[in-house]
Amino acid sequence: MPAVAAEVPIKARPPVVVYNVARTDSLRKDNLVLTDKNMKSAETRAGAKRRVGCVMLGVALLLGGVIAGVMAYATPARAQVDMDRSKFYADPAKYKLFGCPNIAQARPVIVDKLAQLEALIAKAESSPGGGMIAELAYSDEYKANQGDLHNLDARARELNCPPPQPTRAAPSPAPRQRPRH
Repeated sequence: MPAVAAEVPIKARPPVVVYNVARTDSLRKDNLVLTDKNMKSAETRAGAKRRVGCVMLGVALLLGGVIAGVMAYATPARAQVDMDRSKFYADPAKYKLFGCPNIAQARPVIVDKLAQLEALIAKAESSPGGGMIAELAYSDEYKANQGDLHNLDARARELNCPPPQPTRAAPSPAPRQRPRH
């Protein structure tokens, strides 16, 4: 019978870490000084590039501001943009088919709704944090009604309708008295 070789287990060796360390005493001194000078000049160049970039950005912003000012000054007054935000909330064609009688009926309803919303906004703003609540709860509807009123008045001017009758202000409710015990 042939002899069977015994299997010998292989032991795992720990990983070998080799560090390439150069001792400073083996380098020439002028090499270290040269490296230090190169690092300083690289830092100086980077700082100079940053300064130049900031100056260029400042000049560009200043030039843009000057151009915008000249354009705003040179634009005729009639071409100025109307920034009334309430127009963005209302459909401009909503009242195109209205005649003078329809406008006379619709206008008081919108004016009353605006008065109600103004009262609710004033009430909300009287409490702490109420300005934010009023903005979130009522501002969109208020702006939409303002836009509707603007569009309705524009349509009335187109049709040369008679001026609207002054509406009576709704009497403000009397303040409630607390019952005394």
